Amino acid sequence: MVSMTLGYVWFLVSAGSSPDYLLSMFPSLVLLGGGFAFGYGAIMAQATEGIDDSEQGLASGLVQTSGQVGAALVLAVLTAVLSGAGDGGADFTPYRPGLNLITGVAVIGLLLNLVPVLRLRRR
Repeated sequence: MVSMTLGYVWFLVSAGSSPDYLLSMFPSLVLLGGGFAFGYGAIMAQATEGIDDSEQGLASGLVQTSGQVGAALVLAVLTAVLSGAGDGGADFTPYRPGLNLITGVAVIGLLLNLVPVLRLRRR
């Protein structure tokens, strides 16, 4: 989650009005890709930890379904946010509200993942 959040934040900060691929987009894509690649296995392991072997498939299916529904809801909200943005052509500015939204969702996801870790450290 840290890598994914940093990917969105990096793009948001470095994009300016006309993002450069090598300095803005490529580092963001590497951070996002790494975050998804390394985070997916951890999410599945954490979601199915402590579940009886006979219910592993059910738990895995619930995780997959909740991820798909969550992505669909965020996409619907993002589409609504960007529907009034217009076409900026080469200008990135009309898309900034959408990137703000996605970055906010990533930050919230990171915070939600840090709460259990912080609780475990207090014990």
